[in-house]
Amino acid sequence: MRAAAVTAQQADLDRPLDAGTTLLDRFVLGEHLGRGGFCDVYAARDRKLDESIAVQIPRRTRRLDATSTARFRRGVRLGRRVTHPNVVRIHDVFRHACSADESTRWQRDEVMFTTMARLDGPSLRHALSTRGPFAPDAVHAIARSLADALDAVHRQGIVHRDVHPGNVLMVPDGRGGRRAVLIDFGLACAIDADAAAEPVITEARQLIGTPAYLAPEQICGDPCDARTDQYAWALLLYELLTGTLPFTGDTPTQLALQRLHQPAAPIDPAIAQDLPASWAPTIQRCLSHRSSLR
Repeated sequence: MRAAAVTAQQADLDRPLDAGTTLLDRFVLGEHLGRGGFCDVYAARDRKLDESIAVQIPRRTRRLDATSTARFRRGVRLGRRVTHPNVVRIHDVFRHACSADESTRWQRDEVMFTTMARLDGPSLRHALSTRGPFAPDAVHAIARSLADALDAVHRQGIVHRDVHPGNVLMVPDGRGGRRAVLIDFGLACAIDADAAAEPVITEARQLIGTPAYLAPEQICGDPCDARTDQYAWALLLYELLTGTLPFTGDTPTQLALQRLHQPAAPIDPAIAQDLPASWAPTIQRCLSHRSSLR
């Protein structure tokens, strides 16, 4: 009975917050827009400014220790440096002190959250799950947009470290089409001192990053740089073109460790023949397990 009660409590904590939940008597949450490994994103209304925004909140099932709190704040600080049409605009970070009732519901005494620009559009993860692989022309446009976004990020001395289809939104471009926008700087670090080794598994046994898109140096806890994002960018393009990833595994750990011991599976020749000649070799080179070869 006790195990069942714990399971039920865990399931309740894992459920998105109800629309109408208010933080700091200012930010009113609306629709649940998406979920990453660490955070949930909600549409929200800023009562003070009377604006529609988005709010990113660490999931209630995730432990917020001093390290994860510092990482969260660091991501906001770094993300605010970047101004680019293909990168989400981050506003600020806030703390909401919980009442006694809220502390029970949240399983913590305070809530840290980030406010950012509201972007209306599906993620590439949603698009892949509903429509399957993309045509080469569409992938080319997305590849260029994300390359521009990452160039802007890297020019500010930042590594995103969590590039994957769930962190790319396709939003209206004002001309009848859509543009790719990179979101979620929760794992971002500076290329200099902040890029020092950081273990993939925390002391609380929580995985840092998205297993299917971790670069080999992230898995090993080695320093990261722009090539780390380049690796994830190539994985994303591979998946958009093929609908699959070049590595498989039964568990997140197996999935992550495979890329340390074997090369990425090449793109299916039936697909590669419809691509510009340079694409498959470029993607394969970017997926080298040695960053020096990328």
